[in-house]
Amino acid sequence: MKPCPVPTCPESRKDSQLACAFHWSHLSIALRQRLMQGYHQAKGSPAHLAAVSEAMDLLKEMA
Repeated sequence: MKPCPVPTCPESRKDSQLACAFHWSHLSIALRQRLMQGYHQAKGSPAHLAAVSEAMDLLKEMA
């Protein structure tokens, strides 16, 4: 288990998850779909890495 990337969040997440369930649900559906599609079909591709970067930026701003 790892900590959620939101600095003020006390929740943890599985190694395979980007954020805790609460903060994951606060990402837009479109972004979550891009993340999941990239994770399952093209993990590590430029599109997937761009979606991860966008999500991490948004999650860090949620503090």
